[in-house]
Amino acid sequence: VTCHSTARPVMERQKFGFLILDESSQFIEPIGFLPISRFGCQVLISAGDPMQLPPTLSGTEMAVSNAPGGSAAGAEDLGKTLFSRLTNAGIKTSFLNRQYRCHPVMGTLASELFYSSGLINGVTEGQRGPRVKNWPPLMFLDS
Repeated sequence: VTCHSTARPVMERQKFGFLILDESSQFIEPIGFLPISRFGCQVLISAGDPMQLPPTLSGTEMAVSNAPGGSAAGAEDLGKTLFSRLTNAGIKTSFLNRQYRCHPVMGTLASELFYSSGLINGVTEGQRGPRVKNWPPLMFLDS
């Protein structure tokens, strides 16, 4: 079940006491509240990577201008993620320090740039060969 399918009629009488919100650092907080409130969640696992790009919220200028008195009060919270709210409230997090998705060159770059070299490659270069023969696993093109 996705957050967006929560409101579908087929989900109307469903109850899930145990809920996993994957990629919860990628969607705004109200979206995460949909399945939590609808399905009677008692146990929540919020999985996400706060080092990824935050969610995109379009129309925030309109929300600010339509706020009472035209102020921005509360508008900055519209883009907050449930993951960030939970971690800021002191909820214990666990850092999964091994990546299996990327080629080790890209994994090492991400580790150094975003994770203070704390990310370990779980795959070898041989397991993640180039997508295009004779091309390096990572390159920058100046166009």
